[in-house]
Amino acid sequence: MNLLTDIRGLIKDASLYGLSSGLARVVSIFMAPIITRIFSPADYGVIALIQLTVSFFAIIAGMNLMSGMSYYFYKYDANEDKKTVVTTSFVVLLLFACLMAGGLYLYAPLVANILEARSEGEITGHDLDQYLQIASITLFFTLLSTGIQSVVRLLRQPINFLKIQLIDIFFQVTMVLVLVVWLRYGVSGIFTANAITAFISFCVGLFIIRKNFSYKFSLPFLGLMFAYALPQMPGVLVNWGQSQIGRLALNYYSNMTEMGLYAIAFTVASIFALMTMAFRMACDPYALSIMKRDNAKETYAQIYALYTALFCFLLGGVAIFSKPILMILTPPNYHEAYVMVLYFVTAGFYMGANNILATGIWVSKKTSLTSYAQIFSCVAVVISSLILVPLYGGVGAALSYLCGTIAQSFAYYFMAQRVYHIPYQFYKTHLMVAVVFLISYMNNVLIKDSTLFESLQIVFISGWVITLFLWFYGLSKNNKVMIKGYLSSKYAGFK
Repeated sequence: MNLLTDIRGLIKDASLYGLSSGLARVVSIFMAPIITRIFSPADYGVIALIQLTVSFFAIIAGMNLMSGMSYYFYKYDANEDKKTVVTTSFVVLLLFACLMAGGLYLYAPLVANILEARSEGEITGHDLDQYLQIASITLFFTLLSTGIQSVVRLLRQPINFLKIQLIDIFFQVTMVLVLVVWLRYGVSGIFTANAITAFISFCVGLFIIRKNFSYKFSLPFLGLMFAYALPQMPGVLVNWGQSQIGRLALNYYSNMTEMGLYAIAFTVASIFALMTMAFRMACDPYALSIMKRDNAKETYAQIYALYTALFCFLLGGVAIFSKPILMILTPPNYHEAYVMVLYFVTAGFYMGANNILATGIWVSKKTSLTSYAQIFSCVAVVISSLILVPLYGGVGAALSYLCGTIAQSFAYYFMAQRVYHIPYQFYKTHLMVAVVFLISYMNNVLIKDSTLFESLQIVFISGWVITLFLWFYGLSKNNKVMIKGYLSSKYAGFK
């Protein structure tokens, strides 16, 4: 297979994964006009705090086992060995899910007390114990559903992945409309809707992959998977900390309103995050599947260059449109969140790019380096959060998150290059991101006090500036030829 053929397949899979993940994010964004008129920014802050807690338990329960499953699924050629890898992984995941979800349910009051150790005192008007107990049910089924979706990706079945996501979206929207909008269950209705949806999604996914299990549980396979996955576990924990320290700092130093604005900004930025996630969903198994090819390194470098050009454009697009989006979808008390979106989407760009930079670590199996890189980036987030959050609140937390992803980029690059050299255009990428960031920042300054119509006029000009910069500087001649070749094959007559 040549590179163009590979890129076509990668783009096709990424498009389907993007559609799958994107529909859920788009639906949640377009439900914002309804939900933001029911919940205040402070309510959103409480929801975000519970979600933060559940995500921590999910990281512990998962033990990064899906990473080991992915590697050895492609390592073995025999179909029976692949089924044994999947079965062994799921038995262990089920055990850990029971332990963590059960622990969260039983010790919900203790966890709630920890969350309320804040400079402003206890959170009033909300039953955190109840929220956490409902969320523990969601945790259990979400862990299993995530494992199922990992198998679907490994099987390169984006259509089935899309089916699972569509069913998930349908029930999520239905449950929220019934429990929150109609029955007015409030914040507890959100978590109840999540629990019901997670259960249904698990059942559907299990039916789809039912033939990919065997009756064999293998301790040797489990040992190999843990040997691959556990050295990355500190890095996974640190990565969680890197993404959530801002919220922890806001919970302690600030108030639930700032937490809510931070969450809303993160939701808008998720438009971009879903695009990078779609690319990663297609790219990760693809990168492992070609690691034995002679031209693998050159292919990885080409993917990085194309990612940089494409996602710099998308970064700028989401950043400059963030305020108009909020003005259209939310009440005025949410509009100031647009300032944080630029930092989130830039950080999102680096998270996706860093995933490509770390390819050499995975291929060489030097996975402990992942932890070192994550620790370095987490230290950067902690230091910047302690300085910036008390001063600037949500904006300081968003900027701290960006600092961590940039630090991670340099750590991944230098560590991965030592064990598996790939000719990335690393410094050019940073220059391109810096220029797009500055253009977007100036756009946001200019639209600060503008009306919606005035904002759109400025956004239009900024968008053209970003597009011209990326086309003439961001893309090499070979990249342009490749893009034109792909478009020509896709759309007859394209020149």
